[in-house]
Amino acid sequence: MIKRISFMGQKITYPWNIIPYKSKARVLWNRIIVAIILYELFWYPIACTFDFKEKWHPASFIFEIVSLVIFLFDIILNCFTTYSNENNEEIINTKMIMNHYVKTKLFIIDVFTTFPLPEILLAIVQSNDRWTVYSLTVLPRMLRFFKIFNYMHGTIMKTLAKYLKICLVFFLIVIRVPLSINV
Repeated sequence: MIKRISFMGQKITYPWNIIPYKSKARVLWNRIIVAIILYELFWYPIACTFDFKEKWHPASFIFEIVSLVIFLFDIILNCFTTYSNENNEEIINTKMIMNHYVKTKLFIIDVFTTFPLPEILLAIVQSNDRWTVYSLTVLPRMLRFFKIFNYMHGTIMKTLAKYLKICLVFFLIVIRVPLSINV
């Protein structure tokens, strides 16, 4: 058992497998996840717009695989990270944490965007259209962007989140236009 002090000054004993959502390690992990998401937010549209074919740098593919592993690990961590319920009580029961995470939209986004379909198709498809197939299958990963809003709190951040959602929709529309013109 690990002893921690909550924000109300009460001592809480966490089981060894539970991660407090306000712990320094979890906050740092969330920042790393946000940084990877922001990188992918710019990389995927560029990768989808330009036809790299065989000129794609191997480091980009390695980063893609490493980020997939990180997001898989994030799904596991989310199953063991505490949360606050509607009464502002921190839930530390493993079963309740897992049930709560599985019922959220965040879980659906995590599973849907972490499945390595683009990498599998890129490895299997050997025709001239392999990059087009990759481009179309990687675009749903931009849904990870909505995970950032889960980390934003306060009225200023919520306003910023609304503007970022509008920008994302506009960005997706702009990206889809060049793909449809090239056909």
